[in-house]
Amino acid sequence: MFETTPPQPLPDSIDLADLDDPLAGVVAAELTSCFVQLCMCSTEPIVAKLAGQQVMLAKPGGIALSKRVYAQLMYRRIDADVFHLLRGCVPLEHAEFALARIEALLRERFADVVDTAASYVLSDDREVAIQMATVATTMAAREVRSGIAEIIGQTRLGDEQS
Repeated sequence: MFETTPPQPLPDSIDLADLDDPLAGVVAAELTSCFVQLCMCSTEPIVAKLAGQQVMLAKPGGIALSKRVYAQLMYRRIDADVFHLLRGCVPLEHAEFALARIEALLRERFADVVDTAASYVLSDDREVAIQMATVATTMAAREVRSGIAEIIGQTRLGDEQS
């Protein structure tokens, strides 16, 4: 007797808005993949550095400073990918606007991941901090994808209305 896998229902992650602007959906998915990959590869080294800075993190403003510094470093590593992908889908006259909004979105989400890691470094241990930063990455990735698709869609829609 052959074993067969019954057909699976469509995943909940299909966003029908992607069908309205497939290019925005593809770019959003690609940048989200870059975001997740960067966060997952960076989590352990960042947690190790944060663990070495526990005294500074415990002081007022310590976590805020770390969030800013690490979010900036992480964005620099993805900046070229953002530019490359936007170059093909956003009209030149709107590119600066779209880049600025996407940069702000990505920095905020990177900061959320670092905030989670730093908080758990202070309250628990490295392993828990790594696990919770991974969860934060997954949650942030949803916001990244929808936010980028929306930004690109608005930028492209603005060009069509001009």
